[in-house]
Amino acid sequence: MSRKLSLLLVFLIFGSMLGANNIVKAEEPKPLNVIIVWHQHQPYYYDPVQGIYTRPWVRLHAANNYWKMAHYLTEFPDIHVTIDLSGSLIAQLADYMNGAKDIYQIISEKIANGEPLTYDEKWFMLQAPGGFFDHTIPWNGEPVTDENGNPIRDFWDRYTELKDKMLAAKQKYANLPLEEQKVAVTNEFTEQDYIDLAVLFNLAWIDYNYIISTPELKALYDKVDEGGYTREDLKTVLYHQMWLLNNTFKEHEKINLLLGNGNVEVTVVPYAHPIGPILNDFGWSEDFDAHVKKAHELYKKYLGGGVATPRGGWAAESALNDKTLEILAENGWQWVMTDQMVLERMGIPYSIENYYRPWVAEFNGKKIYLFPRNHDLSDRVGFRYSGMNQYEAVEDFINELLKIQKYNYDGSLVYVITLDGENPWEHYPYDGKLFLETLYKRLSELQEAGLIRTLTPTEYIQLYGDKANKLTPQMMERLDFTTEERVEALKVANSLGELYDLAGVTEEMQWPESSWIDGTLSTWIGEPQENYAWYWLYLARRTLMENKDKMDSASWEKAYEYLLRAEASDWFWWYGNDQDSGQDYSFDRYFKTYLYEIYKLAGVEPPSYLYGNYFPDGAPYTVRALEGLKEGDVKEYSSLSPVAEGVKVFFDSQGLHFIIKGRIDKFEISIYEKDKRIGNTFTLLQKKPDKIRYDVFPFVRDSVGLMITKHIVYKDGKAEIYNATDYEGYEKIGEAQVSVNGDEIEVIVPFEYLETPEDFYFAVSTVDELGMLEVITTPVNLKLPVQVKGVVLVDIADPEGDDHGPGTYTYPTDKVFVEGAFDLLRFRMLEQTDAYVMEFYFKELGGNPWKWA
Repeated sequence: MSRKLSLLLVFLIFGSMLGANNIVKAEEPKPLNVIIVWHQHQPYYYDPVQGIYTRPWVRLHAANNYWKMAHYLTEFPDIHVTIDLSGSLIAQLADYMNGAKDIYQIISEKIANGEPLTYDEKWFMLQAPGGFFDHTIPWNGEPVTDENGNPIRDFWDRYTELKDKMLAAKQKYANLPLEEQKVAVTNEFTEQDYIDLAVLFNLAWIDYNYIISTPELKALYDKVDEGGYTREDLKTVLYHQMWLLNNTFKEHEKINLLLGNGNVEVTVVPYAHPIGPILNDFGWSEDFDAHVKKAHELYKKYLGGGVATPRGGWAAESALNDKTLEILAENGWQWVMTDQMVLERMGIPYSIENYYRPWVAEFNGKKIYLFPRNHDLSDRVGFRYSGMNQYEAVEDFINELLKIQKYNYDGSLVYVITLDGENPWEHYPYDGKLFLETLYKRLSELQEAGLIRTLTPTEYIQLYGDKANKLTPQMMERLDFTTEERVEALKVANSLGELYDLAGVTEEMQWPESSWIDGTLSTWIGEPQENYAWYWLYLARRTLMENKDKMDSASWEKAYEYLLRAEASDWFWWYGNDQDSGQDYSFDRYFKTYLYEIYKLAGVEPPSYLYGNYFPDGAPYTVRALEGLKEGDVKEYSSLSPVAEGVKVFFDSQGLHFIIKGRIDKFEISIYEKDKRIGNTFTLLQKKPDKIRYDVFPFVRDSVGLMITKHIVYKDGKAEIYNATDYEGYEKIGEAQVSVNGDEIEVIVPFEYLETPEDFYFAVSTVDELGMLEVITTPVNLKLPVQVKGVVLVDIADPEGDDHGPGTYTYPTDKVFVEGAFDLLRFRMLEQTDAYVMEFYFKELGGNPWKWA
């Protein structure tokens, strides 16, 4: 072989080895760059109608997390970490510092000051979720561990005792009308119970590290099993909560890169945490720009010493597209976070340099760097490590870093971990103390050993910005709601894919519409609840813009502020089936309240659906019962109002039978048919309320609790059936048969008037002498056998109990099956226009012994 050919082969072999990751190898790999971003955000919990905060999470997370997350870093000055705070969080913290209060705080202060509580306030405390049990019951003492060293929860005994007492009392009085139930349940609790509950709830939300280093709090912590607290004890707890909140900004200022010490880059999220791509897809770019600018002003005032503005940040949910990036770059952002999952969706093949270096886009000559976070490791911190002992969890974390560090020959590789910096810690022992301290210690050790270097995104760009991967424009799809025709897609689409089919456009872009969750926007748009919420937002914004010239400047500014709050991602996060908070209705109420204020300030009557205690697709907040109803079955529901005794329902060949028991001269049956999605909120007899009301309970006297698509009114001895024509109107379509037997009134609704008789919701109500709603039963979901229509060709009855296998035994024989399982009683064959239908009737279908869906 010639010398030239040998050299060529060596070159080709060596070149192919480099091509695997395109990394020039030195003798030893350099320290791996590590970026950690703790994201902190709360949506607006302020109710402008009541003028108070109706959820305590800003105050409580400040006491538990915000101060703590900054303070930890003062103990590890060489660890460079990024903390971001949303604009709405900054604004609410400032509001509390200026004297604002939440309802939980007001009730706690009344107890501390010896003021009597109303029954409603006591009932509020006893809600779960929604009240003073709205927390995972805290851990108690040193964590007990299993054989693998994983923590096992050992709870505060007194808190557990009070929760068990609350659940037992609610079960005991469950059949009483609501107002009577409130009195009976709350009277089960002593004055000491309420004091203890207030102390324990508020104490549970103070950082454990702060508690044990504060003698007066440590003394209270030592009594969490037995309780017996005083009102002065409660004052002590509330004082320290507010001290932590009032010092949150100061703690961040101490370590802010822009102010001096260099180990933290405190940054910001656009004001109300909006999903930028969707706002821009509606053509609302000025709104997104306003979110960015307002967040900058808040940052400058409270964290930037009056002069500094952020150099980058977390665009809410890492939701990005080209227009979003362009607006951020125009406002001075040099960097944003994204997710490696988005690279995968873009078709960018996995390699170390593709997934562990930032990508750079350019708009109008301004560069903006996109740092892809490691989805898996970020989620381990957020969701998995809380169930492991801190040493194993941290070593797992470190091992993941070292897997990449060995390839860092040119020094430019960066491992990005970005996640929620507040909510995970309540699931960790001691609010995350053991894990965070161990993590920071190990990172310090690795940094001293030259294996890693913690730094902020800004620091990375200064060192290795020239190594970033360059984005090349390619054809990508985005949503376009800039015309009324395209907006109509929101009313018919059932998924994000259908929305793209109906309202998508393909154009050249550098970055796709994406987020950190599955790489798409599916968490915030696509499901019917989400789509109708966006439709309602579109209608409210259009109304505001149409009336802008008629409004004075103060009303306009206030309404536009509420518009920005309504554009927050949080409301859309909790809509649909993909996320569940356990109290999604409370987020729906905030969203509707802000839309309501927009209409009122614009001088336009708010639409009826904003008063409704149901989600945007019409589904009820809560369902009293879900019943599979067979022919002949009778279901009975006790009345929630003293005006009636109860409701019975069954069906037969005549239709649906509703029997209202009680001396009552008028009532209404409201029905929600799932597929209709547009209906009324108010019954025909009720008086429309003069204002919207926020209520912690699943219904108030403004709404029966569902969107009304079909309505039956019983009055003057007859029952009339109505269709809801839209969000406001009704049209009479027929009459129902009525019979009276003593104090029972029976109304029969023929199936021909029900569009989806096999699956619907109903509620029953009446009105008082002032036209105010009295709810007799909140929504019940009834599921009936599918009604099959056609010409009957065969109808054969089969004797009961005569089904035998080969031999003499009757099957099925296994004891897990209920008696009569699969015993055929009847067979029918029907002829339809284009099909034959065979129906089999069994005594029982065997139950579901294996719990299969």
